[in-house]
Amino acid sequence: MATEFGILGELQVVHDGEARELGSLRQRGLLARLLVRAGQPLTTERLIEELWPDEVPETARHTLHVYVSRLRSALGDDRDRLASDVSGYRLRVSSDELDATRFEQLAASGRAALADGRAADAADGLRAALAQWRGPALSEFADEPFAGTEATRLDQLRLVTLEERLQADLELGRHLEITEELRNLTLEQPYRENLWEQYMLALYRSGRQADALQAYAEARTRLADELGIEPGPGLGRMEQRVLDHDPALSPETPAVMLGGPADAGSEGVGAGLGGRQDARPRHGHRGGARTASREHRLSAR
Repeated sequence: MATEFGILGELQVVHDGEARELGSLRQRGLLARLLVRAGQPLTTERLIEELWPDEVPETARHTLHVYVSRLRSALGDDRDRLASDVSGYRLRVSSDELDATRFEQLAASGRAALADGRAADAADGLRAALAQWRGPALSEFADEPFAGTEATRLDQLRLVTLEERLQADLELGRHLEITEELRNLTLEQPYRENLWEQYMLALYRSGRQADALQAYAEARTRLADELGIEPGPGLGRMEQRVLDHDPALSPETPAVMLGGPADAGSEGVGAGLGGRQDARPRHGHRGGARTASREHRLSAR
């Protein structure tokens, strides 16, 4: 009997191809907590505190037992996987049963293929990873502390995986196919500089040098006006390479490392993909001379 659990979107349990009824929001919240901590115990006391954060009713312990019983019934033949012992409650979930775990495994495999130069395999694998998503992670519980950290981690990893999939498409010469997608993404995520780099590259490879430079100017303005910062080195290098008609940007040489060697040693998910993944505000000097120089080049065109 196959059971699949989903937290990449609205919480769901599908057993033998049939979506199961999971009850009230608080009962669903119990299942969500167990899935976030899949395989690890959660004590009765902690669950009661989290499920009734404002005021714990006298019936809380009994109600928790009712929720557990109902969830076991919803799991059908798999009811024994929701176990209880002196350490609390735990939900046994294998790696292929939870969409978040499948997503991370597929993303890691696609990332490895991209690093090995297997762009076609990478594109397929990264698309399969992104297909696990049905909406924002743990969307029903966005305001609850237990979901916040995990949802943020997963959402950030989804964005990095999307950037890696776009990088694979660029290496496969699919710039015409993804230009509009990249434009929409720069509007949705205007502070992710790697998306702007990819957008500029797709435009340039499509024979639209002026549009690529205009995209840089737009990104620079957004970063300066809204965050008070200058573009990072990766985005600055992409502008210069477009100005110089760098032969390495040609579709005939698809393995363009966005961000260049200076970023290749960066730590964290997505390092080496093109400088700062998510620009944050900072105060102080904005590099006036560099800004003036770029404005001069732009006005000269």
